[in-house]
Amino acid sequence: MPLGSAHLLQTVAGNVKRQRARHGWSQQELAERSQVSRGMIAKIESGAENVSLATLGRIALAFGISFTDVVSAAGPEGAGLAGAPVQVWQGPRPGSRVALLGSFVGQRMTDLFEWTLAPGDRYVGEPDLARTRELVYVVKGALTLEHADGSPTLKAGQALGFPSDRPYALVNAGRGELRFILAVVG
Repeated sequence: MPLGSAHLLQTVAGNVKRQRARHGWSQQELAERSQVSRGMIAKIESGAENVSLATLGRIALAFGISFTDVVSAAGPEGAGLAGAPVQVWQGPRPGSRVALLGSFVGQRMTDLFEWTLAPGDRYVGEPDLARTRELVYVVKGALTLEHADGSPTLKAGQALGFPSDRPYALVNAGRGELRFILAVVG
């Protein structure tokens, strides 16, 4: 998953290192708590590894902080607001991108993203932790959700919740731009 920029990779690296030091955890302890390999933790902390949105979510959950706190360069920890949206994914086709609108930690972590997929583009989601769910609302175009439970197509104005703890893909099979809002509750 391309995060979009070297600056974002360095921001994530610094935030993960700071949080790990704050908690007094080794890379191995963070790996065990987040269910992310120690090798991947080391690569993330070096700023040299593109990482999936699901992996960043697992790390945030392990620390008990918001997704925003993992990817944002500024702002008070725990505020859950990124200020301006933070682009966290760039698709292979021009115009495909994901922006984090905000996140917070309550009884469960909740993240809100604005997605744009160019015609013919798709995002293959890495499974989240058990009991994680996503809610998608289509703003423009038609979204096909490829999922073990079926492959419904949602049109503008329609919403659907689904478990994201198994493989899935978000697909724009149409000819125009697809825009949707996606909330992750984990």
